[in-house]
Amino acid sequence: MKVLIAVDLTPHSAGMILEAASRPWPAKSQFLLLHILDPYPFAKMPISLERVKNSAREQLSEAAQPLLNAGWKTDTDVVLGRARQVISKIATAWKADFVLVGTSGEGALMRVLLGSTARSVLRQAPCSVEIVRPSLKREKRSSQAGLKVLIATDGSEFSLAAIRSVAKRPWPKDSVFRVIAIPEPFMPLTEFPNFELKEIENLNTSAIKAAKRY
Repeated sequence: MKVLIAVDLTPHSAGMILEAASRPWPAKSQFLLLHILDPYPFAKMPISLERVKNSAREQLSEAAQPLLNAGWKTDTDVVLGRARQVISKIATAWKADFVLVGTSGEGALMRVLLGSTARSVLRQAPCSVEIVRPSLKREKRSSQAGLKVLIATDGSEFSLAAIRSVAKRPWPKDSVFRVIAIPEPFMPLTEFPNFELKEIENLNTSAIKAAKRY
């Protein structure tokens, strides 16, 4: 499996890498730590841009240590551009199977920017995407502890593909999975005066049976 981890070199990114390093992955998996550097603020300061790029490369090399220590082949790259546009392109070119991206920040503006990037990657990435959020529980969890995974399905082809993808991956021992389906209730009688109450009950019963089947 080829896993791309988009990092912004914040403490949250470090936690995201530790989270990735603590998980089991298929044999021969490889990782790419990617940092996107926006060159616009340095348009008139090319020397400063080069200095920042070098610093980012050094930080990425340090950030990669948990993955390297876990025995995974890990590369790093610093690319100029806008994160929301570049991450998916790199994932496509690198033929990534999985992308990890964060969505958090210290202030409201940072949350908006990272949220925008995460949404863009979700829409455009050629593979599955995991949005990693900071969590006190996650930080305190033992690397050997099982995960609790919630899977929502509507019975569609894409939902089935998601379940198959989860089933094929290795997970920590004692992980627990819960699959849920939310049936769409038929509208109240007042909204559809031409339907009898019994017909509405039958439609809702049918929706619940379909959800259980999914």
